[in-house]
Amino acid sequence: MKKNRTIRAWLAGMLFLAAFTVCLLVQRGNAKAVAIPEGSYTPTGSALTYTFTGASDDLNNGFVANVERYSSAAIVNGELKIPRTIQYSRNGEAPKNVRVAGILRGVFSGSTSLTKLVLPDSITYIGREAFANCSNLSSIQTYTDASGTNVFSPASGYLAAEEIEYHAFYGCTSLTGITLGEKVQGTGGVKTVQNEAFMNCSNLRSVEIGKTVSWIEGGAFANCSSLDGLTGGVKIRDNALFFVQNGILYYKESNRSNMLLLCPAGTQVGVLTQFPENVTQIRNEAFYGCRGLSSITIPNTVRSIGDKAFYDCIGLGNVTIPTSVTSIGADVFRNCSSGLCIICDGGSTAERYAITNNITRSVECTVKFYNTETRQTIEKKVMSGGTVDPPVGWERTGYVLRWTDDFNSSTIVTSNRTVSTVWKKLYTVTFRDRELNKESVVTGVEEGTEAAAPNWTRKGYRLTWSTENYKRVNTDLTVDAVWLVSMTEDPGQTDTSGYKKGDQVTIGNIVYKISGYNDKRVRVMSLADETVTNVTVPNSVTFGGRTYSVTCINANAFRNNKTIKKITLGTNLRSIEHNAFYNCPKLAKVVINSKKLVNVSNYAFKKTKASLKVYVPTRGLISTYRAALLDGGMNKKAKVVKKP
Repeated sequence: MKKNRTIRAWLAGMLFLAAFTVCLLVQRGNAKAVAIPEGSYTPTGSALTYTFTGASDDLNNGFVANVERYSSAAIVNGELKIPRTIQYSRNGEAPKNVRVAGILRGVFSGSTSLTKLVLPDSITYIGREAFANCSNLSSIQTYTDASGTNVFSPASGYLAAEEIEYHAFYGCTSLTGITLGEKVQGTGGVKTVQNEAFMNCSNLRSVEIGKTVSWIEGGAFANCSSLDGLTGGVKIRDNALFFVQNGILYYKESNRSNMLLLCPAGTQVGVLTQFPENVTQIRNEAFYGCRGLSSITIPNTVRSIGDKAFYDCIGLGNVTIPTSVTSIGADVFRNCSSGLCIICDGGSTAERYAITNNITRSVECTVKFYNTETRQTIEKKVMSGGTVDPPVGWERTGYVLRWTDDFNSSTIVTSNRTVSTVWKKLYTVTFRDRELNKESVVTGVEEGTEAAAPNWTRKGYRLTWSTENYKRVNTDLTVDAVWLVSMTEDPGQTDTSGYKKGDQVTIGNIVYKISGYNDKRVRVMSLADETVTNVTVPNSVTFGGRTYSVTCINANAFRNNKTIKKITLGTNLRSIEHNAFYNCPKLAKVVINSKKLVNVSNYAFKKTKASLKVYVPTRGLISTYRAALLDGGMNKKAKVVKKP
């Protein structure tokens, strides 16, 4: 029984101790709970009105005061001085000192009577538009009276508020210098400056960034037209987070990432191609109003370009944007020159941005040349619509170097592409006549092409060859002459002027060769002047007292002609031979008047324009002639239509 009473006493004691502890905790919590004053408050004799917010402070009130509005009496002879503390008393309470910590949104905005601003270093933030468009404000000082005596900042334009918000000093056109400094006494100072905080301060000539600053948004000093980075307008003091190079302010995010924050609007940059390593971002409004910028090549480490980055850069002519940029903000090039051109790669983010925003673009294409023997790759850049020379020094003895897709220095490049080496072996073709003991050796004949046969003649005979393999050579070759008795013509017979089969004659600008004497035929061999752009091959020509029909365009007649744009072919044409118009890159129009065309040989129209247009005499010949022209190497995109 005694034992039970002892246990009950012990439990009662424990319960009392627990209840006592709870009471102490509740009392302590209540002691910390502070009622924050509500509504506006104007201290006796003050021209400034405040509101209150909860915050810990050095006065242990649990709340601080913020300037909400003012009366004109607050500005005396142009000077506004914000007190460090105010005395607060309501409902008969004993007065208490309350620290002044902030200036709310738009309080002094548009005050033209304000010329000098004196701020206590107790201020932790200056709100949005707090002093916006105070156009006569020319001096800012920070002070402390914590020790009972006023101690002022060492320079005009000195701020120590932790946070300077959006448009806080927007359009303060009389400010000439700003120091983002630390408190006059003690620790702390400016930490962050938000976007456009000092925008359009047109007479601002110097900005000093102190050691407490941890972040400045890109547009903080946008369009400050007198601020020149190249003349020391932006200075860094004891702060490793920021640096200036070539007049431009950067933020060092990490060892592998630098942000471009500001190119002051008054900086005469000109052509900008040099940047520090590892620049990964161009921040919002970084070059806003920078009218001295004429050209910029953005480095290939940059990934993003912020909103309005080049807004109102009216002198900017061209911007080179690499493929590394995958994000481009809004209005980046708004109000720039109407002649602005974005230089970029095809299919890149920059090209899509240019198309969407109707900005002229010049697409830079990359051509990769790949050596199939050495596996070496060489890249060359060329603007879309231009040409590029293949690399040299890759030659091989006994071969001629060609490229896939027949690429050469005249090929128009319109997109990124890769071309590989194609080695065409060179062969020797020997033409010989055992009867006449003649021999003609043709060296350096490219694989797959035709060797030029000699034009030998014998009276009463017609020359043929023992094989036609010389027309498409794939090995060293010996070809023997075969003389056939002519049953229809005498190769040696001449007209009254002495012309005979095989003779060439120039009429107008065209060189002809007599290919048939009795049936009066000639073929087109070449042009006398290869610089002409428009050529007409007639139905017939007359010379030596005879009229000859023009029936054939000889092999290689117009090969590699870089100027011809249009050719009209006569009504007697029957054949267009090998390589006749091979690699005529400007040939855009062919008019065929003949209904007798029966042959278009290999490569006759190879490497002509994809936009080539061929006109034929009747609708019924379109499909027949198209098939023949395609066999002759015409591009599949070329059109064959009836002649108007």
